[in-house]
Amino acid sequence: MSAEGGCEAEKLLSRLALLPQVKGMCRTPVVLKIVCVVCQILGADDLPATMTGIYEAFIRRQLLENGPQGTEMSSILQVPSSDYPFFSDLCRIAFECCTKQKLTISREDIGSTSLPFTRGTIYGLLFEDRVADLRAIRGLALYHFMHKTMQEALAACHLAALPDPKSHEEVWKEWFGRPEMAEVWKFYSGFTGLKCVDISSIVPLTDEADEAVRTLLVISLFEAGNASLAREELPRIFPQELEVDLRTSYETAVYAFALQHHPSLEGLDLLILQTTGSVNLQLLLDALSHHPTARELRVETYFGRMAAEGECGEKALVT
Repeated sequence: MSAEGGCEAEKLLSRLALLPQVKGMCRTPVVLKIVCVVCQILGADDLPATMTGIYEAFIRRQLLENGPQGTEMSSILQVPSSDYPFFSDLCRIAFECCTKQKLTISREDIGSTSLPFTRGTIYGLLFEDRVADLRAIRGLALYHFMHKTMQEALAACHLAALPDPKSHEEVWKEWFGRPEMAEVWKFYSGFTGLKCVDISSIVPLTDEADEAVRTLLVISLFEAGNASLAREELPRIFPQELEVDLRTSYETAVYAFALQHHPSLEGLDLLILQTTGSVNLQLLLDALSHHPTARELRVETYFGRMAAEGECGEKALVT
C-alpha cells in the first residue's frame, strides 16, 4: 500500500470509529466495498452516518459511471429516464423480488426490455450469470443483484418514487412488519424522510405491540433523520421508558438517536443478552446524561463463559 493509500485508510478507520452503526456493516465484504467506494467519492469526513446515505451515494456513483457523460442528478429518486431507460424497471424488479423472496431472476422476469449492459453488468448493480441449459444445449441467462442489501435499496427506490401518495400507505399497510421487507422499510424511510406516510395510520400501537415492531419504527426514524417527526412519534412508541434489547452496534446508534429526541423520557431499560460484534454503550450513556427529563438507567446483562466444571454463565443486574 502506498503512503497516500495508508493515510486514506487511517482516515476511514478514524471515521468508522465515530460511526459504529456503519463499522458494524463492514463485516460483510461486499458492504465493506460499498463503504470504501463511497469514502473514496465523498472523503472520510463526509461518509454518511446511515446505511441509506451510503447506499444512495453508491447507486448514484454506479449510474454516473455507467451512464452518459455529463449527466447530473440531485437524487436517485429523480433519475432521468432518457439517460437511464432501465433504472425504474430495475427498481420495480427489485421490489417484486423482495416480496417473492427471490435472489436470482431469469430473462423472462425482466421481460423484453433492451438491457443496457456495460462490461457484463446493468449499471454495475445487476449482474448476468451464464449457466448451461442442458435440455436445449445453450446458454441460459440468470441475473442477480450485487448483494441482497442492494436489491432491498433499489426496491425502496421503487416505492419511494411512486407518484401517488396514497399508494405509499397502501403498500406499507400490507407489508410493514413482514420480515422480508424490514430492510426495504429502513431504506424507504431514509429515501423519503417518512414524509409520504403517516406512521400512526400504518402502525396503530397498543400496549401489547411486538418489541420488534417498536424497534423497527425507531430504526426508521433514525434512517429518516427527521428530528421533528422523531420528537412526535417516540412518546407514542415508548411512552415513558425506552426499553432496549441491544444486539448490534447499529442499534446502539439508533437508540442513542432515540434518547436525543424523546422529549419526555423518564428512564432507559437496557437489556444485553446476545450481541453481534461490539457495542459502544458510551453513545447511550452520553445521550442519557444530556437528557432533560430521564433520570433512571437499568441494565440487565448476561455474561456467558465455559468452564471445566460445566458452568454456563452468570447474570448481572445493575440499576
